[in-house]
Amino acid sequence: MRTFKRLFPAALLALALAAAGAPAASAAPSDFYGNANAGDFLANLQVGDTPRRDVDYRFKAEATGTIASVSVFLIFDLSNPGPGHYNNGNGGDIQFKLWNDNAGKPGSTLLCTSTTVTDPLSGSGERAVAFSGCPAITAGTVYHIVAHNTDPDPVTNFTSLDDMAIDTPVGQRQPGRPDSDLATQYRDNGGSWVSPTPRSPVFALNYTDGTKHGPGVPYNNARSSSFPKNIGGSNKIGENITPSSAKTVTGACVRVQKNVATPAAGIHLFIRTTVSGSPVLRQVTTGLPATTGVPQWLCGSWTALALSAGTNYRLAADSNSSGATNYTTWPLTQISWASPWKFTDGFAEFSSDNGATWPDAGSTDDWQMYMTTT
Repeated sequence: MRTFKRLFPAALLALALAAAGAPAASAAPSDFYGNANAGDFLANLQVGDTPRRDVDYRFKAEATGTIASVSVFLIFDLSNPGPGHYNNGNGGDIQFKLWNDNAGKPGSTLLCTSTTVTDPLSGSGERAVAFSGCPAITAGTVYHIVAHNTDPDPVTNFTSLDDMAIDTPVGQRQPGRPDSDLATQYRDNGGSWVSPTPRSPVFALNYTDGTKHGPGVPYNNARSSSFPKNIGGSNKIGENITPSSAKTVTGACVRVQKNVATPAAGIHLFIRTTVSGSPVLRQVTTGLPATTGVPQWLCGSWTALALSAGTNYRLAADSNSSGATNYTTWPLTQISWASPWKFTDGFAEFSSDNGATWPDAGSTDDWQMYMTTT
């Protein structure tokens, strides 16, 4: 089997998901407030190439309605084409088809077909690909979007689809979205469908009534090699949040990697306004991660707290452990398209001086951190 290319080196920090208190069943985006997505690095699957590959995005519909288009992330590198790379030739002609489900694999009922992307090597790679003639899909039902290269020579002319990869999952890959509800698969030369190294597809569904739906991951970069941050000692991370509407939050989760076998304490999660000297509104300390070097979600609950629309808060994570590098985490970078799973009310910050200053990690970056809601 071909080795899958990553956007970042293989020596990335490891990843996992859905552990210690993270939801283990299907949930709606409204059950989370923050970035309830996990990722270690972007990976890709060629649509075409040798062997001739098809790519499948399995998903459980979050809403009943008719798909008008699907937003996807095509990845290419015009400076480095060739077999086994992101792309080659003219990129091919990429078409998407919506299929029913048969025991987790694409079934035999073709529901509708997209227009063909005849210029996949142009633009930024973010595409909304139009569908026509689709029947209404039903909330709670599993479907498949399959990408196929219709070019007469898909071995020579191909490009790739990106997805979010997780090195070592702990439980399900994404909070609130079991693997049976969201996964990437592929097949070579028309053979059997198989799943690669744990992946979550990057996509969004655009319905004819103008609504946007997941459950795809709406982040196109895991900054695990270029922007990891430590938690411990004077090092903290924070999500600067201004709610666009009132929220009631009942706890918080953060995804971290434990770097030492027995740190003195777990992760301390707390929320306060950003006004200097403001009191802590709610706080909780998690237990310790189970495995060293494997990121996982750590969660805790607190008494319900009402957040006011337009008020500026900071959800922060630190550790009472004196070790400045006992824990590590990294942010994800938002895709441009709309999705209910993308967190648009905040951005990532960090502090290396015990909270005296909070530099911005990136206006479109979010820590892998969220609050639970009622």
